[in-house]
Amino acid sequence: MEKLEAAEVVQTDLRTRAEAFAGRQSELETSRDAAIKELDEQRAGVADQRAVVVAELPEGLVSQYQRLREHNGGIGAAPLVGKRCMGCRMELAPSDLNAIKAAAPDAVLRCEECGRILVRTADSAV
Repeated sequence: MEKLEAAEVVQTDLRTRAEAFAGRQSELETSRDAAIKELDEQRAGVADQRAVVVAELPEGLVSQYQRLREHNGGIGAAPLVGKRCMGCRMELAPSDLNAIKAAAPDAVLRCEECGRILVRTADSAV
């Protein structure tokens, strides 16, 4: 009888713990589902914004960007920060920086190392 009572106590404890885990799992699944829904909404909003921007760009530039994006792990353009391409994190050669400085403000520039489109910013060293 003592062994049976001890086993029943263990069984009751395990059931209580299992119910607690099931409750926590349900809470986490609800939280996860809400986060996924929010991310999907954000993705849709960004896609809408992107479509507006893409409509204003030349088709050739968009095609070039898409090809680069596919080739470079999803990143087709990167900012030039200081002397460094933030796509490949390589510092550009002085000759490349001079060519960037001499280029027209609306020229499409490419990193010689990774091929991504370089975006000049206020943090660029050119």
